Amino acid sequence: MRALLCILLFAITSATRGATEFGIHLDGAHAIPPNNSDLKVDGLFSYNGSHLHGDVIVDDPFSSQVTSLDLFSSPSPFVPGLQIGSFHERAHVDGSPPDPSYSLFTIDLDLTATQINDLFSSKLWLNLGTFAFPDGEVRGQLVVPEPSSYALFAIGVLLTVAIRRKRSAFPRLNA
Repeated sequence: MRALLCILLFAITSATRGATEFGIHLDGAHAIPPNNSDLKVDGLFSYNGSHLHGDVIVDDPFSSQVTSLDLFSSPSPFVPGLQIGSFHERAHVDGSPPDPSYSLFTIDLDLTATQINDLFSSKLWLNLGTFAFPDGEVRGQLVVPEPSSYALFAIGVLLTVAIRRKRSAFPRLNA
């Protein structure tokens, strides 16, 4: 019961902070077009007002040496579109030496009105280039979750709590 209330509280506070948070997972199978790349990209993004912040980890088991990680605005992944920003490699938090099997990247952008519209229309694309594929080994679309998902989740939790309370207030009579 407490866990449900904690989850509900998290969902409500996330929705009321004004930030839209979303993640991305890319690999060769999810690339546009699909390929057999061993690279995996996982990221968390937060949009608030006109600011977009993103942190991405690139899992690179064969040390393909990432040469670029860029954000593009384009109606289609098959059209190059307009580059709106580049990710910057960041140091490991614990100060450990770089591990060639993965890299950490971050991006901070102040978006224009057109770019904000593109973000919420799922027209922003991540493109990762390597020495072997400088124009992009893995690329994929940033998809923002629907705001209604928080509301549907909250309604589900509230209904579950209400049904449990009703059942505990009116226990069934055993014959």
